Amino acid sequence: MKECCGVTLNTGLSLIWQHYKQAAFTHKYKTMKQFISLVFLLLFLAKYGLQAQTTATDLEAAKQEIRQNNLLFSQAFTKGDSSAIVGFYHSEAKIYPPNMGALNQRSEMGHMVTAIPGMGVKGVTLISTEVLGSGDLMIETGTYEMTDGTKAMETGKYMVVWKKENGKYKMYRDIWNSNLP
Repeated sequence: MKECCGVTLNTGLSLIWQHYKQAAFTHKYKTMKQFISLVFLLLFLAKYGLQAQTTATDLEAAKQEIRQNNLLFSQAFTKGDSSAIVGFYHSEAKIYPPNMGALNQRSEMGHMVTAIPGMGVKGVTLISTEVLGSGDLMIETGTYEMTDGTKAMETGKYMVVWKKENGKYKMYRDIWNSNLP
């Protein structure tokens, strides 16, 4: 049973009905308008109080899933596993790498990922700084650091739009750029 402010919806409606019956006998309410206002207030709190509670819970779950995806993405990147990396992207994904045109096919994304280690990059660390959204769409911003295995080669920032596909958040739009001039 859904709950808001420590009271289930059935319990709340039951309390209002008991209060109304008592008030009808004591003439506590001079008009039906006061009673109707009380009912609307409870219904408003039940609907939007529960919605806010559920949304906060859903957002926290999405943040956890995205953090886990980032960790697994970094591990796959370090191993050079292009098929695993491509698996993190939505089937309709587009990525916007720096100094290149947009890539909108998974095969192009896989080729780009396999080319990065050839530039001396051995690992990437993603640090999520903010996740916003609701439902099937989340927007994440963060920072990244690419390393040669021992020291940082590049730092920058990114923004990813995550979209659910088959019940899991996948990268739908991905853009990043360097902090270097």
